[in-house]
Amino acid sequence: MDIWQLLGAGFVGLWLGGILALARLSSTPLSGTILSFAVCAALWALGDLVATYATDLFWKQLGLATLYSGAIFVPALWWSLSLRWAEGRHVNLPVDVQLWTRLPLAYAGVMWLAMLSNPWHGHFIQPVIGGRNLFGPLWWLMALPNYALILGAGAVELRVLLRSESPKARSQSAFMIAASGITLLANWAYMAGLGGPGKAPVFILSGACVILVIGMLRQGLFGVLPVALPVIASNDPDGLLVVRPSGRLVDANPRARTLLAPADLTGGARLPELLAPRLMHRHGAQVATPDHIRQEHWWHALLRPGGALYRYDNDDQVRWLRISGQPVHARRGRLVAHCLRIHDATDEQRAELEVHRARRLESVAELSRGVAHDFHNLLSVVRGNAELLLDVVQQRPEGQRKLSRILQASEQAAELADQLQLYAGDEPPTRVRIDLSRLVRNMSEVLDAELFEAPSTGAIDVAFDLASEPLAIDADATQIRQLLLNLFVNARDALEDRGGSIRVTTGRTRLEPANAENLVLGRDQPAADYAYLMVADTGMGIEPDAQERIFEPFFSTKGKKRGIGLATVFGIARAHGAVVELVSGAGRGTSFRVWLPIVAHDPPAS
Repeated sequence: MDIWQLLGAGFVGLWLGGILALARLSSTPLSGTILSFAVCAALWALGDLVATYATDLFWKQLGLATLYSGAIFVPALWWSLSLRWAEGRHVNLPVDVQLWTRLPLAYAGVMWLAMLSNPWHGHFIQPVIGGRNLFGPLWWLMALPNYALILGAGAVELRVLLRSESPKARSQSAFMIAASGITLLANWAYMAGLGGPGKAPVFILSGACVILVIGMLRQGLFGVLPVALPVIASNDPDGLLVVRPSGRLVDANPRARTLLAPADLTGGARLPELLAPRLMHRHGAQVATPDHIRQEHWWHALLRPGGALYRYDNDDQVRWLRISGQPVHARRGRLVAHCLRIHDATDEQRAELEVHRARRLESVAELSRGVAHDFHNLLSVVRGNAELLLDVVQQRPEGQRKLSRILQASEQAAELADQLQLYAGDEPPTRVRIDLSRLVRNMSEVLDAELFEAPSTGAIDVAFDLASEPLAIDADATQIRQLLLNLFVNARDALEDRGGSIRVTTGRTRLEPANAENLVLGRDQPAADYAYLMVADTGMGIEPDAQERIFEPFFSTKGKKRGIGLATVFGIARAHGAVVELVSGAGRGTSFRVWLPIVAHDPPAS
C-alpha cells in the first residue's frame, strides 16, 4: 500500500466521520442540501479509492458505480447550494432559483441512469484495470455541463462577494469560491492523471470538502440565528410572506398558509394573481389584479404605517386581514424583496362592527320609542273623533265608508306603532313556561297559510325539523309566535321570485356567545345550555353591506316591503335576553338562529 492509498483511505474515513457530525448539527434551510452534497462527495472519494486499487473487473465496476453515483450529483448540488445560499443573503440573481435548482438535479438523475446501464451499452465508460479508463460520449455529455455548473456556482459566490454588505456573507463566499476552485482542481488532476491514475483526486477532493465545512462552521451557517429564524417565523401568530418586487412568492410561514387558504402559496407563484379573486377593499372592489399600475398602488398601500385592512373570502367564511409590508434593500439601496405581515383582524373588526351596530340600533330605538308614543297619542285623537262622527253620519252611507277607512288606517298605524314599541323595548314580555318545539309545531298551519298570501313564481317547500325532547323556556308565547312569523315571512319574501325551500329547526346546544361567530345580538350573554329556533331559506342571500342594516326599522332590500319585520324580531329577542345569529352570503341563502336560555327539562303540558 503506497502513500496515496494511505492518505486517500485516511481522508475518506475522516470525511465519513464528518458526515455523521453534520447530521447531528441543528437543522437549517440549507442543511439537507449540504448533507446530500457531503454524502455524494464521500461516495465519489470512496468509489475512486476502490476503483483505483481494484485488481479485478467486478471491483473496478463497483468502484466506478460508487464513484459516479456521487460525482454526477456533486456539481448539481453545489450549484443548488450556491443559489439558495445567495438568495438567503438577499442578493438578487438573474435566474429563477426554483427552476434552476431542479433542472440540474433532474439532468443528473438522467445521467446517473445512463451510468448504471453502462455494462449493457458501454457508451459511458470502459474500465481499465491498473490503467486509465476510457471515456465514452455519454461521459462527456455528463462532464461538460457539470464543469459549467461548478463554474456557475463560483460566479454566484463571486457575485455575493462583490455585492453583499455583510462581512459574514463575504467571508462565506470566499470559502465557497476556494472550495469551488479546489473541486475543479480535483477534476483537472483526475483528467490529467497526476500522482498516478486517480490517486491525487481523493486527497484533493476530501481536502476541498473539509475546507468548505470548516468555513461554514466558522462563519455561522449552523449557528443559532439560521436555526432560530425559521422557528420564530413558524410560531409567529401572524402570517409572514417574503415576496420579490415582481410579485413572485419566495417563502410563507404556516400561519400565512392558513389565513390565505385555499390559495396555494407555492414558492415562485405570483401573489397578486393568487389573491386577486379573493382579496377585496372594504367597499368590495378587488385589490390585486394583473394590471401593473394597480399592483403598484397596492404595494404603496401596504408599505404605509399600519398597512391596510382588506376583506378576504376563503369560500367558507369572510376574514378581515390587516396586511403591512416592509421593503428589503440590498447594497446601494436596491429593492430585492418585500416582507409582508398578515394579521387576522376578524375578531377586532367584528367587535368594532358590533359596537357600531349596537350604538346605531340604540339610537334608532330611542327614535322609534318617541315616534311610537306620539303616534299613539295622535291616533287616539283620530280614532276617537272618527267614532263620534259615525253616529252623526248614520244616514249617509258614503260618509260611513270613508270614516271606516279612516278607522281601518288608524288601526294599521297603531299596529305599526306597537311593533315600533316592541323594537324599542317598551313592551316587556309576559313570561310563562313554554315548550319551544310545541309552540313551533302549533304554528305550522299558520305558517303554511302565509305562503298563499304572497304567491311566488316558483314552488316553495317548507320542512320542519323539530327536537323530540322538550325545550323549556320562560318567554312571552305571543311575542315568540310573532318572532317566528316574521322570520318565516322574511324567508318567504326571499323566495318570491325564484322559489326554493324554507327549513324551520329547533334544538338544544351548549353555547358560549363570547366565542361564537356571526352573532348580531347577545355576545355578552353567559355560556349556558340554550334552546334555539332557526329559519333558513335557499334564496339569493343578503349582501354584507345590507347585513349591517337589516334590523333597522323601515330598512328593506325589497322596496315594496315596510321593513319592520326583522326590527320586531330584534326587539323581541333583545327583550328576552336571546342570542341572534345571522349567516348569509350572496347566492348562498340566509339563516337566522335565535337562542333562548333553557330553564327546565319538563315544561308543563299546557
